[in-house]
Amino acid sequence: MSTCPNENEGYTFSDYILKSYIESGCLFPPELWASEPSISPREAVPPNIKLLITLRYLATGDSFSSLMYLFRVSKQYISAMLPVVIKAIVKALKKYIKVRG
Repeated sequence: MSTCPNENEGYTFSDYILKSYIESGCLFPPELWASEPSISPREAVPPNIKLLITLRYLATGDSFSSLMYLFRVSKQYISAMLPVVIKAIVKALKKYIKVRG
């Protein structure tokens, strides 16, 4: 038997989503995970998948071959895309991350 979620928990979760992903000045701005809809029939790799690939790579150290099969994206694309997304993450979280150099 399932139960209805507590209304306060729903509000707390909604506030978390807004503050972390949607509002201006949030931790993970839409530039990292969202894009304009495409009208072309052949869709490029969407930003949310780029972010997932990057986070998986950073968290696990998976090889590009492993990521290629997991996300169905070429190794060449992954190797070109990773530095761009990592730089965007560092820029977005600059005040929370210490980087040498």
